[in-house]
Amino acid sequence: MLSFSKQIFIQNAPLIYQFFKQMKDLIFLMSVEQDGGAIQFRYELMNEAAFHSTGMTEESYGKTIEEVFPNEFGEFLQEQTARAVRTKQPVIFEDKIRNTDYYGESIIHPIFDEQGNCTHVFTLVRDISRRRDAERELEISRQRYESLFYRHPDAVYTLDLEGKLLSANEAFEKVAGYAVAELQDKPLLPIVQPEYIAETIKQFHLAKQGQPQSYESAIIHRDGRRVDLNVQNIPVVTDGNIVGVYGIAKDITVEKEQREALREVKEQLETFWQNTTEAVFMLDRNCHILKANKAFEKMFGFLEQEMIGKDPRDPQVSIVPDCMDDDREEIIARLLRGEKIVNHETKRMTRDGRLLDILASYTPIYDKKGTILGTTVFYRDITERKLAVKELKQSEEKYRLIAENMTDLIAIVDPDLKVTYASPSYLTVLGVNPIEYEENMAGNLVDAAYQKAVLAKYKELMETKRPVAFETKLELNNPDGLPLYVETFANPILDADGHIEKILCVSRDVSRRKLIEEALKESEERFRLIAENTLDVIKLLDPNGIHTYASPSHHIVLGFEPSDYLGKTIFMDTHPEDFMKLQQAFVRLTLSKEAEKVVIRKQTAGGDWIWMDASMTPVLTKDGRLNHILVVSRDVTDHMEHEKLLQYMAYHDSLTGLPNRRLIMSRLEQLIASNRESKKTFAVLVLDCDHFKDINDSLGHDYGDQVIKGFAKRLQSCIRESDVISGSTTTVSRLGGDEFVILLQDLREEAHALNVAERILEAIREPWSIEGVDLRITTSIGVAFFNGTDCLDPKKLIKHADFALYQAKEAGRNTYAVYEQPPE
Repeated sequence: MLSFSKQIFIQNAPLIYQFFKQMKDLIFLMSVEQDGGAIQFRYELMNEAAFHSTGMTEESYGKTIEEVFPNEFGEFLQEQTARAVRTKQPVIFEDKIRNTDYYGESIIHPIFDEQGNCTHVFTLVRDISRRRDAERELEISRQRYESLFYRHPDAVYTLDLEGKLLSANEAFEKVAGYAVAELQDKPLLPIVQPEYIAETIKQFHLAKQGQPQSYESAIIHRDGRRVDLNVQNIPVVTDGNIVGVYGIAKDITVEKEQREALREVKEQLETFWQNTTEAVFMLDRNCHILKANKAFEKMFGFLEQEMIGKDPRDPQVSIVPDCMDDDREEIIARLLRGEKIVNHETKRMTRDGRLLDILASYTPIYDKKGTILGTTVFYRDITERKLAVKELKQSEEKYRLIAENMTDLIAIVDPDLKVTYASPSYLTVLGVNPIEYEENMAGNLVDAAYQKAVLAKYKELMETKRPVAFETKLELNNPDGLPLYVETFANPILDADGHIEKILCVSRDVSRRKLIEEALKESEERFRLIAENTLDVIKLLDPNGIHTYASPSHHIVLGFEPSDYLGKTIFMDTHPEDFMKLQQAFVRLTLSKEAEKVVIRKQTAGGDWIWMDASMTPVLTKDGRLNHILVVSRDVTDHMEHEKLLQYMAYHDSLTGLPNRRLIMSRLEQLIASNRESKKTFAVLVLDCDHFKDINDSLGHDYGDQVIKGFAKRLQSCIRESDVISGSTTTVSRLGGDEFVILLQDLREEAHALNVAERILEAIREPWSIEGVDLRITTSIGVAFFNGTDCLDPKKLIKHADFALYQAKEAGRNTYAVYEQPPE
């Protein structure tokens, strides 16, 4: 008789066969031939998917594996199929079908008859090509990421949301000079250059808000040198949440130094080229103009574009008059010999034919081989100066008319520094007769303390033939009796040969400005006087949080010299736990420009930590920009310690040091709320000392206090042992008198609380001896449980435990009782 399942299978064999043929998975059925130890497998059935994917045909039916696949794959398939027969267990493996891109997961099932002989092998091959492709892409992606992260030439690192370093590549270590392990799990701000801290904090906060940032910063290398960086901050997003910041920092120190040097040179050259009043132009070897500045265009009336590349002898653009041809040829010859020509007087002609007196300088330009490429030329128009000298000589009366109607003090001094002329304003401003002042030495009205400096300025003018300016104090006072200060501009007047003929000195009264400056200085001195004679710690910071001033009280309060702070950040010596608090307050101040107050710990020179109450006030410019920050701090360590002591005393018993009624009721309220949510169980034990009143009455209150302290110690000893055994959390407190409360939290079972009660009973029963008096003391205990569903408040729960204590007393004392809810 065939079993029912076999009958069903036979009845539905055609349907099952059609199902197998239409399956997308590859199906193979092979018969098993065993001859001694040798096993052969012949193909008997395959579906359409098998034909399509392997290239096999119906001609493969009846053939063995080796005949169909006469290669390494055939040997491998024969071995795996034979293993399934030997082990009588399915064999699973992955492989690629020959000559295809098809990856399959093969499952070989041996089929046994009722006598246990393997007659057939059924193989199912699932297409895992897509999975393999996905795994391969994932591996490629992983390798790309690792290559990008660890082999990136720039420093690559990740930070958590507090700015602490999580990981970094080798380039990071090279840039910073620190091993990754040294900075891991620490903020990177301490190695940021002080002037970049505020900007770095701002950029990090923007990145945390999901905004990628790119900015320049700088750090302090481990060896102390500065490293300039171009930094990119990219938010790290996981499951839609920002979990950190990914950073890439490129070392641009050399590039920045080169860029800065080039910028400075370029700016200097460009500023000079564009703003000098002298005509500057460049010539090639043939004296053709290559480049000219705006002053050249203004001086001669030709545009640069009109002159470039033109033959200098072309009458259309020539600036050399015919009378100066010989002079020009001599200059060219000297330049070709490599000579440098300085302050050569000549004449040149403008576009409209005007002749100019020119003071010219020529400097040859060489290539790397020393070959002359061209010349840089500077032309100074001295036409007006020469005319002025001529006119000055011709019309001294006109000059006197101007000088005698000015309030400025005007004097003319000869090269020996004798006064040859003084304007009438000497009388109106100084009360000095100008005629009497003439023939005196310049400077004889100057205060003795300033005379040496004044003579040095005149010496500089004589040597350089350039104007000088100086400020000096006179021996005279103004009509109000205040000192007179004057600002003097001394200009040399040259003759036709370039020698100093006279010196024109123009002085003006600057006493009022001096008074303002002195008042400002006095105001600053008053600030320093206050700052340097107070115990408050006063400092000034620039907008980046860098110290620009530190009061002497830093040495008194913190032990550091004020100079130790200059140039350093406000975050120095801040307690690690207060670092973020100070940082956030500083950021808020810089953004809102409103005062901030923060209480933080600072480290002293001796290594101790003290509490400082710091008030930070922004000082703004007229246009609302942050100019600097005034920080006034005071040592509040004693105040903080006093507050801590008061808080402790408010919640602890003064005799035993245990939590008092106020603290235990607060903890009990929190415990009820948390356990009601978590459905956990805890116990409350209320206990007292049996016959304690008799001890007080017979031995006195001092003995009673000793008993209470000893009672508390024995309870704590039992509770510590209980915590070790059970892993629970326990609180012991004194309600008052001889009454104590114990909270047993996180109970796995109520029996644990009863075990604790037993241990307490045993511990209290141990012999007592106080100051030579032997005592026998016992305790009674009431136990109440909270199972997470009770509608109880702290008072009711204590009341339940109190009721159980009363029951223990009624039972004869020296025992415990458990509160049971009375039947409704």
